[in-house]
Amino acid sequence: MRGYLAGLTALGVVVATLSPAAAWADPGVAILQAVLNTAGTTTVRGYVKIDAAAPDGVAKVSVKLRTKGADAPYAALDDLARRNGTAQQGTWTAGPIELRPGRTYLDVEVTDADGDRTTRTAAAFADSPGGTATAFGPYAVAGTARLNQGAVTAPFGAELDLVGPQPERVDAALYRAGTDEQVADFGTLAASTSGTQVTYRSAAKADVPVGDYEIVTTQWSQGDAVRRRSGTVQRRLARTLTELTATPSAADVDHPTVTVTGQVEDAATGVPQQGVPISVPDTDATAVTGADGRFTLRLDVTGGVTRTVVAGGDDRYAGVRKDVQIGWHRLPTQLSLTATAATRVGQKVTLSGVLERRSGDVWTPLAGRAVRLSLAEGTTVTPVGQAVTDAAGRYSAQVVVTGSGRWIADYDTPDDRGFTPAEASTDHRSVAYSSAVKGFTVTPSALASSGNVTARGQVVRTLANGTVEPVPAGHHVFFQFSADGRTWDYAVAGTTGAQGRFTIAAKATRTGFWRAYYDGIDSTTFTTPNADATSAAVKVTVGAKTAFSGFNASPEPVKKGRTITVGGKLNRYLGGKWKPAGAGASIGIYFKAKGATAWTLLATAKTTSTGTFAKKFKASKDGTWYASYKGSTTYLGSTSAGDYVDVR
Repeated sequence: MRGYLAGLTALGVVVATLSPAAAWADPGVAILQAVLNTAGTTTVRGYVKIDAAAPDGVAKVSVKLRTKGADAPYAALDDLARRNGTAQQGTWTAGPIELRPGRTYLDVEVTDADGDRTTRTAAAFADSPGGTATAFGPYAVAGTARLNQGAVTAPFGAELDLVGPQPERVDAALYRAGTDEQVADFGTLAASTSGTQVTYRSAAKADVPVGDYEIVTTQWSQGDAVRRRSGTVQRRLARTLTELTATPSAADVDHPTVTVTGQVEDAATGVPQQGVPISVPDTDATAVTGADGRFTLRLDVTGGVTRTVVAGGDDRYAGVRKDVQIGWHRLPTQLSLTATAATRVGQKVTLSGVLERRSGDVWTPLAGRAVRLSLAEGTTVTPVGQAVTDAAGRYSAQVVVTGSGRWIADYDTPDDRGFTPAEASTDHRSVAYSSAVKGFTVTPSALASSGNVTARGQVVRTLANGTVEPVPAGHHVFFQFSADGRTWDYAVAGTTGAQGRFTIAAKATRTGFWRAYYDGIDSTTFTTPNADATSAAVKVTVGAKTAFSGFNASPEPVKKGRTITVGGKLNRYLGGKWKPAGAGASIGIYFKAKGATAWTLLATAKTTSTGTFAKKFKASKDGTWYASYKGSTTYLGSTSAGDYVDVR
């Protein structure tokens, strides 16, 4: 029962504990505490919580609600549900219950399994609307220590915190735990305000013998009393923990255990204390002091921290705790790194190496550790992945190249405090973004004489993730010419515009090939430039015009099987006049049968010195004939008109 009382606090509630004789000394059924919580402003609802105990088990908890001045209840709950605890000691709850205006009292009846019962009238109350203060405490205050329960080794006073409507006064007294025996009176507590909270403090302090006590505060409001009882305040003698030493004073991952020694004495007399249990929180290390008050325990201190040694308390002495500082040495590590070669962003390289740790005078593999991998480009360090070392301490990972820079491998795991960090890096590795000239065209493709040709296209680059993006505006593009498609000369330069597009004009004076060349030196990222790129070559013919005259396929119509003569004359435009082409020009003779869609080259004829040509064919089907001259380095090509022949 006292253990349960020690944990009780009221948050936003009105609590009334019962008189000591009735509530704590009853050897049978006991109502430990009654609580009537409230919620709401216009319509106030009540929530009931009853803490009760009975050696034979609580069988039923019933409550009634009545207004102040009334004998008959306006609400009754016959059997509350147990929320937690056991039938021997637990908490029973009910609600919500709509409260009537004014002050409502809570009457409580608890019955055990044998039929014995305890009834308390006005065990708690609540005001609707309004309410009473929310209470925190009571607390025992000894020096700077403030506790609801636990051990004190010096005279102590009483305190209570209240938030909300304040009572007319607050009194406090000290009782022997679990009894109605009052052993000290703190009197009326003085109030001090801090924000919304009012703290009530006793001027008097209780200097009582070793034993267990409870502070009871009484809040008075309109003649009604709200009582609160603290947890068990244990008045104890003080003991000290001296000569606390760790040997060795520092440990490491290979030697994580230290020996901790010390001595426990009576703080007032210095007499060693035998049989005191010693422990270290969060570990399994324990010991018991000998006749000289000394103890020895072995402690694993992996990671190295400040450890707290606790000398336990008993029914006469309070426990004591003291910190012991234990150092921790992180063993050295070393890391290597190699990287395969790459020339372009987006390619993959393999990063590999070995992580080792110092073991005595030799280096041994450090397995199962994560090695972080990154790329340092200027002042920017970009993580690219990680790898875990194998049993030989080796690691390897394939990563995508995101730019130029130094590859870095580092081992530094905050949770792995056994070893020092290690780092390795390569020298600077230069790569470039892959570039390309897309959609390149040159127009016109043929010129009768020297004149301008215009190149158009777009320069793009490929990012590490495969995304293709245009280069920014202002990058240089060079228009180049070659007569043979092998040796190239600079013609004119231009720059990219929006979306990496360019338009460049140059003068063509002879037949040859044209291409665009991007040198990549205008990259916006200095450490990782764009690679140069060259477009496909486009041929442009520059020469004299040619034209056919007198082209004819005859006779027409013609009988099937008879001969058809296809001929004409090729002329060249020279010196401002049309002249015969001369001998040796190749003329292609093409035919397309009626209803067909494709032309067929049937023969090639050579021109005479007067530019004429002719070729004979056996008439087989209706169709159209035409002649074509492909041109040369000095003359442009041309095509005759078609001539349809009806074969009968």
